[in-house]
Amino acid sequence: MRVRLPSCKKLFFKIIILGAVIAAPAFSNGRTERINELERQRSKRPAPTNQVGLGTSFSSSLYKVGDKFDIPVVPSINYNYKRFSFRGIAASFRLFPLTSLTLTPDFNKVEAEAGTYNDGLKERDRSLDLGLTFILPSKWFMTRFSYTHDISGRSEASKYYVSVSKAFPIEPWKGEKIVLIPGITYSQYSDNWSRYYFGVSSAEARADRPEYTPEASHQLSARLIVNYPIGKKYVLNSFYSYTKYSSAVEDSPLTKRGYRESIFLGLNYILGESTR
Repeated sequence: MRVRLPSCKKLFFKIIILGAVIAAPAFSNGRTERINELERQRSKRPAPTNQVGLGTSFSSSLYKVGDKFDIPVVPSINYNYKRFSFRGIAASFRLFPLTSLTLTPDFNKVEAEAGTYNDGLKERDRSLDLGLTFILPSKWFMTRFSYTHDISGRSEASKYYVSVSKAFPIEPWKGEKIVLIPGITYSQYSDNWSRYYFGVSSAEARADRPEYTPEASHQLSARLIVNYPIGKKYVLNSFYSYTKYSSAVEDSPLTKRGYRESIFLGLNYILGESTR
C-alpha cells in the first residue's frame, strides 16, 4: 500500500495538532473536575490504581536486520502521583488540566552488523522525544492530540498524533471487571525521522542497497488493551497493536515489510489507588 499525503493536508493536520495543544489551557480551565466526574459516571470504570510489575514484549521487525530488544523482559508500570504519571518507560507531567508534558523513547534502531546486509551502514540509535499532549474527553470516546520532538539530537524529528480510544468495562463475574480499550491512532513524522531510520546515503549505497532519501512518513495504527484483574492485588495487562506505514518506510532498502505487529503481556502488583 503506497499512499502519499498531499502537502495541503499535511499543513492542515499540523495546524489541528498544534492548535489543540496551544489552546489546551483555555479549553481545560475550570472544567477538569466536572469532566472527570462525568467520565467516571458514564464509563463506570474501576478506580485507577498504581501498579508495578514485569512483562514481555514481542514485535515483528520492519528491518531486514536487527530492530529487536536483546532482552524481552520490560518493566510494566502504571503509576500516578499528583502531576506525575509513568507508563512503562514513558513519563508525563501535567502542566494544565487535560494537558501534559511527555517524555517517550523511539524504539527504532539500525545496527551496522558486519557480515550482514547492514554492513557498511552508519548506525542509528534510539532517540528520546519530548512533547505535549492535550486530552479531549467526551461521553463517546477519548481523543488525544500530541506533538513531540526528538531532544536526543539523533533523528531531530518532529511527530504529530491524533488518537481516539474508548474503555469498555465488562463484568463476567460479580465484583470483578475486565477493561477492554480499543483505539486507533493517525500519526505523521517529519522527513528527518524517515531519513534517519530508513534512509541510505550515497556513502552507504551499493549495488543491492541503492541510495534512498525518503520524505515525511505517516502511519495508521489500531490497538487493543485488555486489563484483567486476578484477585485483589494483581492485574494481567495485555496489548496488541498493528501499524501500517506509508511508502516512505515501505520503499526503503532497509525494510522487509511496511507494517509492524506488537504484543505485550505483563503481570502487575497493585500498590493502591492513584493519587492525582
